[in-house]
Amino acid sequence: RLQREVGAGFKVVSINVDRDSDKARPMLAKLQLPFPVLMDAESDILGGFDAFSLPMSVLVGSNGKVLELHSGFDDVWARDVRGRVTELLEAQ
Repeated sequence: RLQREVGAGFKVVSINVDRDSDKARPMLAKLQLPFPVLMDAESDILGGFDAFSLPMSVLVGSNGKVLELHSGFDDVWARDVRGRVTELLEAQ
């Protein structure tokens, strides 16, 4: 929903770190997520962001630079992330 609301310049990508991606695929197909899900069984992609817990939200600028990391998920983050993304987009 956030991707649709914020619009151009913002993309959501999910990284799945299940060791057996074949087990994750049926659930992902059922969910029909409106964004791509990268399969990262060895945590190679996730490791590049220095992720230290799951779930982890990473805001990455158009230049590939990590702008912000957030560990976990809570109502405050869900409420505030929209404003933070808008601020970051305006600053670029």
